[in-house]
Amino acid sequence: MSNAVAVVPEDSLATRLSWANMRPLLGVTLQLGVLVVLTRALQVVSTEFGQLMLLAFAGFIVHALLPQSARLPFFLLLSIAGIGLVVGLAPLLWLLLLGGALIGVCYLPLRFPLRLAAVVAVLVVLILLRSGVIPSIVPSAVWPVLGSLFMFRLVIFLYDLAHRPTLPSPVQALSYFFLLPNVCIPLFPAIDFKAWERTYYDAETYRIHQRGLHWMARGLIQIVAYRLVYHHFTIETLDIQTAGHLLQYILVSFLLYLRISGLYHFAIGLLHLFGFHLPETNHLYWLSASFTDLFRRANIYWRDAMMKLVYYPTYFRLRGRSPRLVTIVSLGLVFVATWAMHSWMWFWLRGTPLLTLQDMSFYAMLGILITTQAVRDLGKPRTKEKVATWSFRRGLAVCATMGTQCLLWSYWTADSPQEWFSLWPAALVWNLTSVALLLGVLALGIGLGGARFGVMEQVQRAPGTADAEATRRSLMVTMACTALLVLVANPALPNLVSKSRREFLLTLRASQLNSHDQAAQLQGYYEQIDAPDALTSQMTRAWSEGNDRRWPDIKQSELWIPDSSLLQGRFKPSASMMWRDKPFTTNRFGLRGREVAYPKPPRTYRIALFGASDIMGSGVNDNEVIDALLERQLNQTNTHTHYDKFEVLNFGQSRAAFFQRAWLLDHRADSLQPDLVLFTMYPGRDVMFGVQKLERLQRAGVDLDYPQFREFVQRHEIESRKDSLGAVRALYQNRYEFLELEMKLVADAARKRGWPVIIVAMRQPTALATSDTMPQHLAEQQGIPFFEMTNYEGLDENTLRLAPNDDHPNVAGHAYLADRLYRELSRLGLLAELGVAAPAVPTTLPASQP
Repeated sequence: MSNAVAVVPEDSLATRLSWANMRPLLGVTLQLGVLVVLTRALQVVSTEFGQLMLLAFAGFIVHALLPQSARLPFFLLLSIAGIGLVVGLAPLLWLLLLGGALIGVCYLPLRFPLRLAAVVAVLVVLILLRSGVIPSIVPSAVWPVLGSLFMFRLVIFLYDLAHRPTLPSPVQALSYFFLLPNVCIPLFPAIDFKAWERTYYDAETYRIHQRGLHWMARGLIQIVAYRLVYHHFTIETLDIQTAGHLLQYILVSFLLYLRISGLYHFAIGLLHLFGFHLPETNHLYWLSASFTDLFRRANIYWRDAMMKLVYYPTYFRLRGRSPRLVTIVSLGLVFVATWAMHSWMWFWLRGTPLLTLQDMSFYAMLGILITTQAVRDLGKPRTKEKVATWSFRRGLAVCATMGTQCLLWSYWTADSPQEWFSLWPAALVWNLTSVALLLGVLALGIGLGGARFGVMEQVQRAPGTADAEATRRSLMVTMACTALLVLVANPALPNLVSKSRREFLLTLRASQLNSHDQAAQLQGYYEQIDAPDALTSQMTRAWSEGNDRRWPDIKQSELWIPDSSLLQGRFKPSASMMWRDKPFTTNRFGLRGREVAYPKPPRTYRIALFGASDIMGSGVNDNEVIDALLERQLNQTNTHTHYDKFEVLNFGQSRAAFFQRAWLLDHRADSLQPDLVLFTMYPGRDVMFGVQKLERLQRAGVDLDYPQFREFVQRHEIESRKDSLGAVRALYQNRYEFLELEMKLVADAARKRGWPVIIVAMRQPTALATSDTMPQHLAEQQGIPFFEMTNYEGLDENTLRLAPNDDHPNVAGHAYLADRLYRELSRLGLLAELGVAAPAVPTTLPASQP
């Protein structure tokens, strides 16, 4: 780039390898190595991101030893290699083809208006391809990455091309778009091309590197803090009963922005290691004393882009008119453009534009608040006030500003406006805890907001002015953050603490969904429901990783026969189809698996395995499902002293709540004459999903079939409630009462037929563990044996799930679960009674014991 030679002169290999240059490089390399290990240990973003960081580490060493003229081309090659590592060769070639076409059109030897028209024409074609209007052979995984790489930076790039006399070099343009970490972070900072070009090696190399390491460490700290808030302070909306609960919900909603802020810091810090001395992305935004102050501090890159693309062109076009009018129109267009670009990016990431009243009204309210504050500030004299050590007035202003921002954010991230408004009756219910929480929040906000560092102006240092003292401070902060992260990520630590603390550590160390988003993902995956908070929620990260293909639920296929029963249908008997690219076969009884004899042959022992989609076998072949594997293992170790053959029957049903699986046991298992019933459940998820499904069926007019279910619904006046949210809330408050009814139904159905039944508690790989002991307590009340398979014995759970966006067990996951179930049955002494040899050692050896 133009200023690189002046700042970092070309030097010889001997000079670059001298001790004076190698000593700081070794220090930076050591720090980066630790941060890369931490990134992988803490499972930041995804497994692919950990692999990308290994590539970045090796690339940094090579990049630092290259002459200055070769560094930018090498960075471009490294970035392209990183994208290929994450998405694969074929998607990479498509990205190079489509991205190269967009960049190439920008370089056509035409006047700029004609070039702009050509770019728009190419974009129109891509829009039609992305939306499916034009049939496309482009892999679906390409579109979100292409949108993230190009569809906002292209606007900035075109704007800068229109205001510069010469075109940048192709290497500059390509390196600006194909950024190394962008492929794993779809919501990437809106980097300005002029700043990208201007800040390239504009200061001493070591200072740029150390600043980048500082930001990377700070980003990891924010991500860990986000996980702490996300898992331990997020409150389920159905649990909001008091003003304190409501206040917690409102505050936590904006605290979840820590993840975006952390990723932004990490990504920009990583770019520093390759010479890009870019400015800060967020600056003490929780200490904003007004909405214009918040506008300056939060998501600084987006603010600068909107000011550059919208505000200043509008302002200067209207110059000479009333300052108030000019400010209102300019800022108004800024927020219209912000909403439009948000919808634009949503289209490329998800395939459809986001056009909801909730989204529009959020940006409208935010824009009104910032514009009103900006207009009020027009009349204030610009005098420099004396900064006090602490200001009560400023503390109140910070509380008011951030409280309002949290309120707006909670509205924006709610599942729906109706849900958000349904929470507010809780504001009238006060108790001692609510008062204490309110006073504590006010004291903390006023205390921190009024402190001197809270009134510091945001300072963007001019290029080249960073001094040695600032670099030393940056090093100290980096080392302190790294030490804390090493403590959290220490693999030996979980073995030294109790089970509850071990589960707490897991929530900080692993990337997983909390209970609310697990339920929302369950609905979204099966029922194609999109949540409006996709730009901020952990759930969207899970959906956006990897291939964005949406698999329909099998109950939407021709294999499912709907009916009016409580289960609402059954599988077509003796049928076969390809589902999720795998064969799915049913027998004459409408169960997945091979044919079984009727009546049951002599000396045959049948196990009926009940469960949801994990047991049914989502995304695996017929012979790779848990029932087939368990059956094979039982028959291989059968001594034939009691039975000649063992059969395991798969009663798994996609989207079936606990009570629907109990109904299946009560109505459709008799003809198969099982000798043992293994009834799997998911503590936590089944408790919530059961009442949601009950309300949905009741509202749809489905006969609940059991008098105890009807009485439960009537007693809690569900039928008289007009809104679904209110009905679900009422049911949720009595969820354990309903779970007791479900558990009793299982016990009664098995008891009256003389079938022994065991409740097996399970958890999907990487799904959040729960400490809820009520399901076990209720099972024991009914006299049903209960054992847990919710831990994975130290195995890497990421290797046991279908995909980063799908927690169903894969082939290895089913093999582990079948073996684990075999070992648990042996531990209970059941296999010995049946004449089956006990396993000498576990077939699946854990990596480490918990």
